[in-house]
Amino acid sequence: MENIETVASFALSRIFRYEPHLAKAIVETLGSAEAIFRLDKDGLFEALGPFNKYREPIAGTSLDKASQELDDILKNGYSYIPHCHPDFPRNLSFCEDAPVGFFLRSDDSPANIFSGDRISIVGTRDITPYGREWCRRLTSALGETVEKPTIVSGLAYGVDINAQVGALDNGLKTISVLGNGIDSIYPAAHASYADRICHTPGCGIITEYPPGADVTATNFLCRNRIIAGLSRATILVESKLRGGGMTTARQASSYSRDVFAIPGRSDDIFSQGCNCLIQSHLAEPINSVEEFIDGLGYHHVGTAGNKAAAMAPKDYYSGSMDANKIDLASRILLMVRKNRGIAVGEMASSLHLPYHELIALVTRLEGDGFIEVDILQRCSIKKIA
Repeated sequence: MENIETVASFALSRIFRYEPHLAKAIVETLGSAEAIFRLDKDGLFEALGPFNKYREPIAGTSLDKASQELDDILKNGYSYIPHCHPDFPRNLSFCEDAPVGFFLRSDDSPANIFSGDRISIVGTRDITPYGREWCRRLTSALGETVEKPTIVSGLAYGVDINAQVGALDNGLKTISVLGNGIDSIYPAAHASYADRICHTPGCGIITEYPPGADVTATNFLCRNRIIAGLSRATILVESKLRGGGMTTARQASSYSRDVFAIPGRSDDIFSQGCNCLIQSHLAEPINSVEEFIDGLGYHHVGTAGNKAAAMAPKDYYSGSMDANKIDLASRILLMVRKNRGIAVGEMASSLHLPYHELIALVTRLEGDGFIEVDILQRCSIKKIA
């Protein structure tokens, strides 16, 4: 049997399926998912108000029954990752409408699947040769970086599947976010790709929908927020003015994540969405893969230049620095990649560390060529010459 908080999270996800922000607000207000199920009738009245439609479903929910249902799901080889789980993706948890929990299908552990950077690549199902070429170029170039980010998409026809297969072929991890139950693959024609993803280390399939959940347009719109929320950056490859890719890109922008788009001909219907986002300054254009990768602070494997900048801290400092400092160095680099120009003082505050301790390590990272620090102590990833 799973612990009571996981079971309560699962129960809340079933009750608040299409309004996860309300479930998240309950957890944040009461301190746990389990707390709402301990309230009596008067407590629920006070917590939710007199006309709340969820009072009766919560009062009528048995955690024992929810526990049995969850156990049956887990016996089929799926995992359930509640919001309180230490491996719940941190950047997704910051989103107001993050799911209370989600299901995972993979041979690997959540810790490995959700480690490192994630970039979503999305777009139309009616992909053109131009879109396929950009998917190939993007995944090929990202596969040649030291950081090797995970590619997130939706396993759909077109851009999604081209991006995810490209990721696998280029040694990148990939995560598929479904808009249907964890026990089925949609579209069914992609079942073999899904199987490959599930059996590849660091890869997996996730969904907030339990086994048996129907395939509906609403579900797919909801899943787009998870694709955006999981990712540090979202790339729109091709899209009409309206479509799921546009929704995902706009959602990513609302989360203050980086959004990029591939510009196309003005008379091409499948580039109109990308061009629109660029013209409205909601997305940055990708004109050069190399400039895009440099802009994210990634390093090309094998590029001539500083030895340290082409290596990960754990490899470069192995044997010369203790494990805790190596871990902190990795966290500093990740923070600088995600927040170009972040000041040393800001990092010290975010990491809850004394300034003198952090500046010593920042100085070493600068001296070894990992980062650059300007006169105002703003940090950026050092580009390899």
